[in-house]
Amino acid sequence: MKFTLQNFELKKVLIGLIITVVGLFIVLALRLSGILEPAELSVVDFRFLTRGPLSGIMAVEPIPKDSLDVVLVSLDDESWRLIPYSWPYPRDVWARVVRNLTRAGAAVIVFDIEFDSEDRRSAIGDSIFGESIRYAKSQGVDVVLAVKYIQEKTRIPPDYINYPIQVLRDAGAETGLIGEIKDRDGVTRRALIFSMVTNDSALHLSLPLKAIKYYLDISDDEKLLPFGQGFDYGGLYIPSYQRSNTFIVNFYGPPSNAGPDPPLGPWRTFNRYPVSGVLDDEEFDLKDPLEDIDWMELFFEDGFMASIGMVQESPFKDKIVIIGVAVETQLDLKETPFYNYLGVPQLMPGMETHAHAIQTILDQNNIEELGFTFELIWLVLLSLISFGFLMWLGPVFGGVVLFLIGVAYADISIGMFFGDSLWIFKKLIDLLLTDNFLDILNNPQLIGIPAFGTSVLVPVVTPLLGLLITYGGNILYQFVIERREKKKINNMFSTYVSPKVLEHLQDNPDAFGLSGTKMSATVFFSDVANFTSISENLSAENLAVVLNRYLSPMTEILMSYDGYVDKYEGDAIMCDFGVPMPDPDHAWKACYSAIDQQKRLEILREEIKEEFDVEIFVRMGINSGDVSAGNMGSAQRFQYTVMGDAVNQASRFEGANKQYNSKIMIGEATYQMAKEKLEVRPLDKLVVKGKAIPIDVYELLAKKGELSPEMSKMRKFFEEGINHYWERKWDLALSKFQNATEIISGDGPSLTYIKRCELFKQTPPPDDWQGEFVMTTK
Repeated sequence: MKFTLQNFELKKVLIGLIITVVGLFIVLALRLSGILEPAELSVVDFRFLTRGPLSGIMAVEPIPKDSLDVVLVSLDDESWRLIPYSWPYPRDVWARVVRNLTRAGAAVIVFDIEFDSEDRRSAIGDSIFGESIRYAKSQGVDVVLAVKYIQEKTRIPPDYINYPIQVLRDAGAETGLIGEIKDRDGVTRRALIFSMVTNDSALHLSLPLKAIKYYLDISDDEKLLPFGQGFDYGGLYIPSYQRSNTFIVNFYGPPSNAGPDPPLGPWRTFNRYPVSGVLDDEEFDLKDPLEDIDWMELFFEDGFMASIGMVQESPFKDKIVIIGVAVETQLDLKETPFYNYLGVPQLMPGMETHAHAIQTILDQNNIEELGFTFELIWLVLLSLISFGFLMWLGPVFGGVVLFLIGVAYADISIGMFFGDSLWIFKKLIDLLLTDNFLDILNNPQLIGIPAFGTSVLVPVVTPLLGLLITYGGNILYQFVIERREKKKINNMFSTYVSPKVLEHLQDNPDAFGLSGTKMSATVFFSDVANFTSISENLSAENLAVVLNRYLSPMTEILMSYDGYVDKYEGDAIMCDFGVPMPDPDHAWKACYSAIDQQKRLEILREEIKEEFDVEIFVRMGINSGDVSAGNMGSAQRFQYTVMGDAVNQASRFEGANKQYNSKIMIGEATYQMAKEKLEVRPLDKLVVKGKAIPIDVYELLAKKGELSPEMSKMRKFFEEGINHYWERKWDLALSKFQNATEIISGDGPSLTYIKRCELFKQTPPPDDWQGEFVMTTK
């Protein structure tokens, strides 16, 4: 098709070009504001997950683990169980670790543990630890201890390095900076290179760089120098991330000890051994005699096993050995790009992130990052391409072509990370040929491992968003101009009533007068949780589809119980029972409709998740009482609705579900009117925003007689716990709530009260406290 202005109106082209330019500036503003950064970072993680591990059992072309320069020694659950001391361990424990690793041939010993205070367990522990460091240095083994960069606003100067105690420094311990480098989404993708302190021109090197310094015997005269887009250190190039003091770590795989159970797992990215194993020599007794096998004696060339010719090759020989904590209770766990590897959430110990950073630098397996200029060029190009094809081919064929262009750009730009520009098509073929999860594990991956230092990060989100906004903006303009039927969208969610209620309104036209009538009613409110996030992940068209898919069955259920759907507000529903037609059963009907909606949502949630990759969870609030019902507005424009304190409280109950992670909250009035037909549990004595008197609220669990055995057992523990809680018996309450979570893990109300009990144990409520909880937000 020849591109000429005869194919469309000049005005349409000019306005379309203006829309394109405006769209460019919008995307550019979003990019510069940082709003697009989390999405781009998620694409970075996707690259790692698509490439897969470089080392370990799931690597396509696994690097032999013995060729990796780093070995991990972790204070893991096994060590926690076997070491005959409570935490923190006396320093002579760490002294034995240093001595045993030195005897086993380690090249550098690195502690991702701070020793900034004296040993509280032993008066001589620090001296023994210092002697072990001296011994290691006498054998040519350097010991590097972790230090932190600290900022205190009230201090002059406001920052400093928190060094280890002097005894260890005098013994010759070296130091390296540690620091948590998280991106805006909380994921660790980068590592520290250095930091500087006020009034000090020296560069304080990070723990990974200090480990490399002593591993490669880099001279003290060698300085960290700017070079290209990064730094040079002893002939090693370290690319800087956006000209900062950090660099992107090329993670070699998921956490070494995570993954499936043996024999398939764990992932074993790095060789990793427990601290208890390193302590296990002939002089150290572990708690369990059956596991006290003097394992380290196998690797001592000066030990008993060597004297009888049974010494084995040491896994620590000529390695950088990183020692750190890997138990959850110590909270030193990081989310990395491999967090959701094979769909299994797995946190990485902080000590292991240092291992990946060290190995990245030693292998020069750097990740090149294309800068903002490249991003801007492709933003403009794809936006103009989008505009051109739309004008030339129209919205349908143009949309198909632009979709293919977008796929090609994503394919090439993401593929440059692992050197495969056909990865999308290979993955699609692999997906079509794969029947189940085991096949995925057993079939070799189709995407190869890139050579060291060849991975490139190409911006994806900004250019593709430019293409999308240009197309979407122009399509929207054409839709407005060519179709004047936009009013249909405004009427899409009009009020629905059941045939019974409709018949009543037809028989009683006076009900539409501009005056309120006092009536007994039950008011229902529902709202989709995290709807903002859902809407951000869907196009406008898909959002409308999802809302219709959700609102339609919910409306049908409400109407089936004679509910009057008062209004929709986006994803929110307000429905009245007992108006405009009086109904003595309005309380239980409202409750039953909520239960049926939650059941229907269980099916609908899976359907929407599969089709649109979003999940719909809904919070509901129900309250009964006297309301003023009637048409509110003017003679020209009005709507039948209800008003009153009972309405406001129902709305507050819906929002209050957030506090407890509950689904359906009902008030005392509703419970009293319908308790013979309901299964509930007491939830709280709630003081909603704007009120001073507490209200008993309940979580609606099921219709009478339909409560599952597990839920019934859990409810019993919960009710016992909440009674203890109201009596200020925090420990008894905690025990009962924990029992409840053992039956139904993740039970929101139980977890809420566990946190409250723990808080009140530390800071008890005032003497006049009667168990109430005051909400400060709607």
